[in-house]
Amino acid sequence: MAVIKIELDKPVQDFELGGKVFEVRYDDESLKSYEKVYLKMKKSYEEYEKINDLAATEKQMQEAEKKMTALVKELIELYFGKGSFDHVYEASGKSILNVQKVAAFVIKNLNEKATRDLEDKAANYLKK
Repeated sequence: MAVIKIELDKPVQDFELGGKVFEVRYDDESLKSYEKVYLKMKKSYEEYEKINDLAATEKQMQEAEKKMTALVKELIELYFGKGSFDHVYEASGKSILNVQKVAAFVIKNLNEKATRDLEDKAANYLKK
């Protein structure tokens, strides 16, 4: 009896930022981790906007910004690895808003890639 070898691509996507290439995983567990932190970040941003709209004190604004920055850092380091935040921050022109754009771009790209991979596999099965 012949052995049929099955080869699968690793669920990783490379991203280049500031001349450095990062390998980002998009397996089920990683996607869930990213989504969890991204949703916390989104909620924190919505709270920040409410505080901003209510003419908050300077201390409240600083606390909200600090919390938001910590969540962005957590998400970036989940994507690119521990200690990567400083590089991403530098490459983003030392702008936390640009770092947030990087985070949003990565999660959007990974979700689209995972969806495309599933659609491609389904199309292959349906052809047979």
